[in-house]
Amino acid sequence: MSIKAIVRFALKTIFRQKSRNFFIIFIICLTCVFSLISAGLFEGKNEQIEKAILATETGLYQLIEQNFYSKSDPTTPAVLSDDLEKRLTGLIYTPELLLKTTILNPEGSQELTLIGIDAKTHEKIFPMKNFIKGTWPVTELNPNGIVIGKKFADKFNLSIGEEVIVTYQDKNKSIQNESLPIVGIYSKNGEGFERSYAYVKKNCLQTLLQLDDGRSFNRIIFSTKNNNKPIIKEDHLVLKDWNDLHPELSIMMKFHNGVTRVLIIFMLVIAYVSITTPLNILWEERKGEIKLLRTIGASEKSLYILASVEAIILTFAALLTSIIIWLVLYRYTKLHGLDFSIMGEESVTRGGILISSVVYPSFNFLHFSIIIFFHGALIYISQLFGIKKLLMKERECE
Repeated sequence: MSIKAIVRFALKTIFRQKSRNFFIIFIICLTCVFSLISAGLFEGKNEQIEKAILATETGLYQLIEQNFYSKSDPTTPAVLSDDLEKRLTGLIYTPELLLKTTILNPEGSQELTLIGIDAKTHEKIFPMKNFIKGTWPVTELNPNGIVIGKKFADKFNLSIGEEVIVTYQDKNKSIQNESLPIVGIYSKNGEGFERSYAYVKKNCLQTLLQLDDGRSFNRIIFSTKNNNKPIIKEDHLVLKDWNDLHPELSIMMKFHNGVTRVLIIFMLVIAYVSITTPLNILWEERKGEIKLLRTIGASEKSLYILASVEAIILTFAALLTSIIIWLVLYRYTKLHGLDFSIMGEESVTRGGILISSVVYPSFNFLHFSIIIFFHGALIYISQLFGIKKLLMKERECE
């Protein structure tokens, strides 16, 4: 048989067995699309968590004063010396002072962390200015102006223009009270962050803590190109990346990666069983057809070419359909997200970071390639194995 005749016969065979081939394509689409969507959702969940961490108050890396890192003591900060500043040239960074306080209010009290910032450098890393009702500390004439979170403001029924009383311990270990006027209310990063963190000018904390050097810092937050880690070695400073600063979320993301791999393997096993079984049955039912082809002079090579052509057509149709369905679902979920709250999954806060129940998928080329290649290879190999099995039985009968 000529190659042209084999191709023509393969096409007729494909269209002659429409129901069975449609079923095979359906099974391939089911396992392929479900694998791609599931892997994309786990990848997207990790991407959302990482973005939330970096955009909240962590940044890619932090250079932390050792005393503050080990004891959370803001009263003995480091100093941004000329030598250290020279080593930071070329990096985007923002130095901060932090102070854990207690807010006294007629409706109750709550702990609150004050983040003392230089607003201009802070805005290069965290775009908080875009999420504030009122004014950002750098534009406020009052040197003690404070910007609080919306959830914190709602809890104590606070509004712009009112004052909050903070209680804290200064560098002499004396308990102090200070009245800070509210100049802005921000709404970003979720309930946990909005309840727990407030912004003031860095020199405001400098005054409250009675620190002498205006270049003091408890931590310096970095945003670097290509995630390159700064190289800074000083005995009294500790360099940490966001994984070190949020170990719980880092472990959760590693767990998600593990689940993704297990899920892909599980779906590939299901695909193997679901695809090879009907294809084997298909070839068993084609014994008479193969005998007839052998009778009219078809060689084993011709039959392998026949199986290959059918496999290519079937693979192309199945994978093209799968990719089209996946693209439609991916596009929709990328725009609108997939809300898992209907399955009992709720938005939660971990370490001040909002983890939303609405997940937006992300594309991972490696996962996509593995899933598509496996399904394609499985169809092709199953076709060749089916014809090989029939030819081996034929030889045994001879």
